[in-house]
Amino acid sequence: MDMLGCLLALTFRLEKRNGNTRWISNIDSIIKNYNKTPHSGIGDNTPNEMEKYPWVARNIALERVNEYQQKEARKKQIKVGDFVRILEKKHKLSKGTDQTYSSEVYKVKEKDGQYYVLSDGTKTRKNFLLLVPKSQATTEKKKNVVREATNARRIKNQLNREDIQPKRIRRRARDWKPTRKALESFQ
Repeated sequence: MDMLGCLLALTFRLEKRNGNTRWISNIDSIIKNYNKTPHSGIGDNTPNEMEKYPWVARNIALERVNEYQQKEARKKQIKVGDFVRILEKKHKLSKGTDQTYSSEVYKVKEKDGQYYVLSDGTKTRKNFLLLVPKSQATTEKKKNVVREATNARRIKNQLNREDIQPKRIRRRARDWKPTRKALESFQ
């Protein structure tokens, strides 16, 4: 429980016991009691001790960070035969909706020092890979739905601005079919 929640709980408990709703007159004693109480979040020490000995608080924080990093490192153990996605390079002006990792899933073929060799032959480091659970691993390439929807919306908005009818759009050069008038002019 955070400090504010704990103080509110102590205040309500005191009001209930005394039948007095003037909590402001008791706030000093509530804060003193809070600061004298050991907390599990700071290694069963009191906030007063942490203020008195700041290096202890620093050591507790460092221990927590180290534990978290070790836990994350154990979670991300990549072995040969695992399936992974590659971190995509972002542009400076890219949106938050852009995909972070590749749609394609790769299989790790071998480990070469700090690098992992993937099924397509690329070498990448561990921090650029995302481990994919085997139940979700299919090596077939999927479409980037977000990118396709964004492009379709952009084209639709552009056509609406310019008052162009979608059926009269020539998408590619090979879609163009000459009219009879154009054929006659070539003869």
